Order: sequence, then C-alpha cells, then structure tokens
Amino acid sequence: MRVIVEDAVFATPRNSLALTQLLHFAAVGRHIILTQPDYQQGADSAANRWLARQSQELREEYVSGLEASLKSEAKDFDRDVELVISDDPNLATQDEAPITRFRMSLFAANALLAQPLRVLVENARNDRAFILMMMPESWRKRLKQSESDRWVEFTSGGGLGELKKTIEGITDLAERSRRVAIFDSDAREPKAPSKSSNGVRARCRELDVACHQLARRAAENYLPLPALDVWAEQLTKNATVPRRCLRGFRRLRAEQRHHFNMREGLKADARSDDSPLYQDLADDIRAELLEGFGRAVRDLFAHESVTIRDSWLDDDGLEAERNILAQTIFRRL
Repeated sequence: MRVIVEDAVFATPRNSLALTQLLHFAAVGRHIILTQPDYQQGADSAANRWLARQSQELREEYVSGLEASLKSEAKDFDRDVELVISDDPNLATQDEAPITRFRMSLFAANALLAQPLRVLVENARNDRAFILMMMPESWRKRLKQSESDRWVEFTSGGGLGELKKTIEGITDLAERSRRVAIFDSDAREPKAPSKSSNGVRARCRELDVACHQLARRAAENYLPLPALDVWAEQLTKNATVPRRCLRGFRRLRAEQRHHFNMREGLKADARSDDSPLYQDLADDIRAELLEGFGRAVRDLFAHESVTIRDSWLDDDGLEAERNILAQTIFRRL
C-alpha cells in the first residue's frame, strides 16, 4: 500500500514506538512509506529530528527503507489506494479522488497495514495455483515470497453467490482496501459474462474491492493444449472420457476453446441453452465434447507432474491478461 506520513506525526512523543513499527514496513519492503514533504537526508524536518534520536543501527535501517520506498514509487505499479497518516486522532475519513484515499491516525494505520492482502477466490488451493501460473515470472516470484512472509493470503470465498455475500459483509471501508477478488466470468461466448459474474463485478466496483473478472469462461479455460497433452498421457488406460474430449477440443477454434464447459462438456450446457459458438460443429466433434474433461481438469494447476510453461501461455495470447491480473493484485499490496 502507498502510505504518506505527515511530518507532524514525527514530532509527537507518544508516536515514537508506533513509528518504529511503521518504518519497519518500509525497511522490509512491505509497504511504500513516504513522508510529507518527501524525505531528504539532512533536511530540517521532524522526521529527521526523530531519526536522529534513534540508534545508528535503527536509523540506517529506517533511512534505507524510506529511500527504497521513493525508488519503488518510481518503478513499481501505481497504487490505487493511498493512506495518509495524520496526527489528528479524530481523523478516519475517505477523500473523493481518482484513487481511494484514507486519512487515519498512526495507530489505526499500523493495524490496517499489518493485515495481509486477502485474495478472494472460489477454491484456495486450485485458484491459488492458477493465479501463480498466470503471473509473469518476476511477479510470480514476488507473489510467492509475499505469501511466504504472510503479506498475502488466498481465501476460499465459495461460488459467485457466496463471494458476493462475502464482499458485501465487509462493512469497514479501509478493510475493503485489503481485499482482491478473482472470479470466473461464466461467459459462454466472448464478452458475455453471466449475470451472476457481472453482479459480483458491479458490487466490487461499488464497494471499492479490487477485482479481476476472467475474460475466458473459467480458470480451466486457460490451460494450454500442451499441458492437457501431458496430462492425457498420464491418465490410466480406462480414462476414455477426457482423452476423447481432448481429441475434439483440439479441433475447436480458439474462441470456442476459451468458452467451452471444460468440466461438464456440451451436454451440461445443452440443458439450459447451447451456445451459438458450437452450433456449427460436426457431429463427430460434438460427440467427443459431450461429457467434457471431468472435474479433475481444474486440479491441473496444482498437479505435481504437469508443469505449465510461460511460453505456452504467451503463445496462447495471454500476455495482456497476465499483466492485468498482476497489476490488480500488486496495486493493492
């Protein structure tokens, strides 16, 4: 999160211990901590006078953190939430701005900043693996490290209906800034998300919860064909249904693959209303796709013996969405 500390905060004696916690966030790179005015060594400021009273070891650590924050501000994603720390203990307001801006006391800010960023997904195990797969490599490493440090936490939110209720249940405005929702579009054709999925996206926007609605139908629609090939080779001989589905799946156009019901096939969709995307399929292809790959296909993201390569994803035209997904998370981290 991007944090701006008013200089007067450093001049109040009762803030000293809480300031050490705040500047530790900068020192370890957890949050961008900036001062107002911008920090400069040697400047006549309450921040420098406070730093001068610390031990040399701590002073060097805090100064390094503040200078690293200035560098991160210049090179990282722009944050879409800004927290202004004021020495007025009665402040807890949200300003109208292009980005979300909160003003609060130092003690309230520390409590918020100590919380992990919670990524709300349908299934914490499989969707976590999917999101890590979708990250560009450098951001994947950073996200894994953030999770290891307990700065990020993947939380199961259930299906779209439950996810919407979870989001609506977060009543505190600042708490919402520590949530990111990633969810399926359930789109049976391009740019046509389901009513339920659009409902979740609308509530996220209304309540200022960061979110990404998948462009394809569901997470498993992002599995590249080479990964499905590797999986199919490992299946037992009697696993005829997923192998048969893969034969038909290969013969689909890209947009058809992106919106195919991977788990349950064309038969399940036909119960409600078959998508126009598949009306021109040859009978033999349709027969192969009737039952889908089965529910186990979603487990491929966390499969121990199926490694999904970045080049496969980029060859499948995913570079843009991978970057959007990374930005959605890291702009709130």
